[in-house]
Amino acid sequence: ISSPQENQVVETNVRVDGKTDADATVMVNNKTVIINQDGNFNDVVLLPSGKHTVTVKATARNGKTRTIQRTVEVERSD
Repeated sequence: ISSPQENQVVETNVRVDGKTDADATVMVNNKTVIINQDGNFNDVVLLPSGKHTVTVKATARNGKTRTIQRTVEVERSD
């Protein structure tokens, strides 16, 4: 995952970017996202203010999975 970084302070719309194998399946917070032919993916997660964990799970064609979690803090917008 190239973004967000661990403990990053973010806005309500959290952009999640990363790269995996082009034939893998990726889920961000249990939502399937599209991977391009180079293996890049991105998604936007809407979160309320406070601390949250963003979970990215990639599953290879052979069934092997890798899960990465990042804690982010959403600033309260006034």
